[in-house]
Amino acid sequence: MRADAVRNERAILLAAHRLICENGVDQVSMNDIAAEAGVGKGTLFRRFGDRAGLVGALFEQLTVDWETGALDRLADPAVPPLHRVLAFVTELFDRMVVPGRPLLRAMDGHHGEERIRHYRLWQEHLATVIGEFRPDGDFLAHAVLATPRGQFVDLLIDGGMTLDEVRTGVVAFTHTTLTGALLPPDLHPPPSACTG
Repeated sequence: MRADAVRNERAILLAAHRLICENGVDQVSMNDIAAEAGVGKGTLFRRFGDRAGLVGALFEQLTVDWETGALDRLADPAVPPLHRVLAFVTELFDRMVVPGRPLLRAMDGHHGEERIRHYRLWQEHLATVIGEFRPDGDFLAHAVLATPRGQFVDLLIDGGMTLDEVRTGVVAFTHTTLTGALLPPDLHPPPSACTG
């Protein structure tokens, strides 16, 4: 891809993310994104095909921007494995679930193969770390990843919970699932700066 095309794509994704975060995905048109990015509407359609393609690319970029560093931190042997798992789940909630919720709603089942590929990578790495202190790491990694999902978070928030309450609940559930004990106060995640 040419340098100007890469620059345009990044500008489009940044503009789309900013507008969707500020206004909600249903209130943002392709015209709005093109104007915000400073490109022609045709550039958007040539690069992404349609709105679903753009939202899918935005979700993929969000994933890639977080994933490499998160997996490196998850593998850090200097940190106890349980603490690494709890930190990974907290990051997953803050960096993927919260900003990704409106994108997933807009994707409406599109780009499923890419999402499954990332899920399998996270599950494999989590299973390895959980396996350091539990013999059933493979299953437990799936159980841990089943909780911080956008639809589940939406359901809890619609039921009256705050985002921070859901976040703390997800981390506490992970700790109890892996240890059989309640989450001690010193392992509670600090308040989140994320919104959703």
